[in-house]
Amino acid sequence: MIDFTLDSASRLDLFLISILYFGIVLFNWKKVLYINTWDSSKKKERRWLLFFAFLFSVISIYQGDFFHYQDVVHNADIFSDSFSFEDIYAYLILLTRRNYLLFRIIVWGGALVFIDWTFRINGVDRYGALFFFFSVFISTFDYSRASLGVSVYFLGLSILLNHNKKFIRLFFGLIILIGSFYFHRSMLLLILFTPAIFLPINRYSVLVYIILIILAAGPIQRLMASFADTIMELDDSFDLSSRMDIYLNSERKNVNFSIIGRLITIWSYAFYYVTFIVDAKHILFNNTTPISPSIRKIFSVEFAIVLFATFVLFTGFGSKSFFYRYLFMTMVPSSVLTTYLYQTGIMSRKTLILLLLFGGGYIAFSFVYRVLLVGA
Repeated sequence: MIDFTLDSASRLDLFLISILYFGIVLFNWKKVLYINTWDSSKKKERRWLLFFAFLFSVISIYQGDFFHYQDVVHNADIFSDSFSFEDIYAYLILLTRRNYLLFRIIVWGGALVFIDWTFRINGVDRYGALFFFFSVFISTFDYSRASLGVSVYFLGLSILLNHNKKFIRLFFGLIILIGSFYFHRSMLLLILFTPAIFLPINRYSVLVYIILIILAAGPIQRLMASFADTIMELDDSFDLSSRMDIYLNSERKNVNFSIIGRLITIWSYAFYYVTFIVDAKHILFNNTTPISPSIRKIFSVEFAIVLFATFVLFTGFGSKSFFYRYLFMTMVPSSVLTTYLYQTGIMSRKTLILLLLFGGGYIAFSFVYRVLLVGA
């Protein structure tokens, strides 16, 4: 059966996948900028975009982790102590008979379908949301299996928030949300952040939450360290313990935790903060157009994630990877919120274009850099 057998990506490989990215974005650019005049004829375009986004995610050979996962699927001793992935991936490797192509189709293809389903449940324009997601977040989405966990979590959360007083739907959403933990262990903290949906969110309460976090930084840091130590002391063989140990200690020697170093790190991931701030501005300072309660609650969870990631970065608790893993999880709520704000007329077309140019420009630059770097 057809499978990936690449050892590395050539300059031609990188050039071709770069052309695929640019082609997808440019072909859909003008159509999506008019998503606030949505009509049923664009369902065909959305399906083609979903297909090409799916294809791009499956063949993302420009990511270094693509080859790491390939090696794991082809050669790892699954169900052994050395296998660091969640058990579900061991079963999936068995199910696919170590076929990496099928593995990627199920993991990243499935995650993309869940994200598209999340857009639908939240009532946002699926074509516009998918285009925004692909244009600015695809290089985050297709590099790690954590994307499947994130997609499952936000699918469950969306069902939970849009249950329409139906108990079965509410229960189903809660099960999916909790089940995201089995697709990636880092979902544990997202599950713990879920009660943020009950917090009042407005321009004043957000400021109060930030001030309280700053004032309580010391005790919170000690509590988090104690929480991590407690988990690791429960059972040395417990997978979560070892993974948290990796998250909290990896890259510490390589990360500059000086103030300047932290600011440079934030700049490296500036787009995630810019998108969050732009969305927050339009949600918190909007006095004209009513915003859906479920959209506000999704913003509450995103706010908790960004606050936590920033806290981790500035307190020096853990590693750079711990910071960016959680910051990257905002890719799904950011796509939902930005699309909703634009299609309801709260966000202007100019603002959306600037976000697309900022985020898409970074990806475009990274592709050009990779093509020039290989073989140099």
